[in-house]
Amino acid sequence: MTNVIYRQQWQPSASFPQPEIKTGNGFRTETADSVISPYHTMKKSALFFAISLALAPAASADIFSGVTSDNNLVTFDSSAPNTLLTSRPVTGLTAGGGNLINLTYNPADGLYYGLDFAANFYSIDSTGAATAIPTTFAPSGFGALAFDPTGGNLVYVSELAEHFTLTTTGTATRVADFAYSAGDAHAGETPALTAAAFDPDFGTPYFIDFQTDSLVTNVDLNLGSADTVGPLGGPGFDITSNAALVVDSVGNLYGALSTDGISSSFYSIDPATGAATSLGALTVSLSAISAAAAVPEPSAALSGLAALGACLGRRRRA
Repeated sequence: MTNVIYRQQWQPSASFPQPEIKTGNGFRTETADSVISPYHTMKKSALFFAISLALAPAASADIFSGVTSDNNLVTFDSSAPNTLLTSRPVTGLTAGGGNLINLTYNPADGLYYGLDFAANFYSIDSTGAATAIPTTFAPSGFGALAFDPTGGNLVYVSELAEHFTLTTTGTATRVADFAYSAGDAHAGETPALTAAAFDPDFGTPYFIDFQTDSLVTNVDLNLGSADTVGPLGGPGFDITSNAALVVDSVGNLYGALSTDGISSSFYSIDPATGAATSLGALTVSLSAISAAAAVPEPSAALSGLAALGACLGRRRRA
């Protein structure tokens, strides 16, 4: 659609010399004897700015999913973690297996995958309906499950430094157990990994060692090397194994951490230093969190439309 700007016959002067006639920005400029006056040029610029602002992509806030300690699948907005958007009971779990304690999201098929206390493996849809997937997967320790966007499989790490890959059909493969690299601040200690997440774009893995209260990463998953990024907090910041990590769609790292094993708080975590900054207490205790989908925040678009309305209003009064 061509945007037409009102024109008037105008003669150049010393104050306003002959403008250079250009086309672009979707506006039609005709001939040199029918040009836009400086007054209307300013109006055109204001109108174009308002339209650009109104139509510019809005900032997005990610929707995170989590599983609570009482077995509900919940969602919340990363910009308002204290408010649950949805809460649905997880159904279809194997009798005697207990509640879900791990959860991750696979963007390739739009399903969640999780493990219960007995390491029964499930796919879970957005309604909370779980479907058991036959598997021989049998870890010795509790840990975390995360989708690896580089390998296309799920990765399981545990408090005993175990390391498995797991396909969505249930095939489990034991990989080299994790060990801290030589020269690491915790070299010689067993990595007690109970939270895991991958950057969705670059595939960088992040883990939490709940014994050292530190953020951990890895250069090569096949080698099982563990490298400490840094402490989550200062002296006295002691978390329990009830920890979870998630990376949003633009690479921001978040965690649900508990210092008492009962309640959780939501944190932003610096992936370069490991420092965790509290964003407030969660209304529920989360055993696991996962990125699920992104939704636009309306603020930028609404501001642009308001500016557009004001500009059009001024134009009508001109």
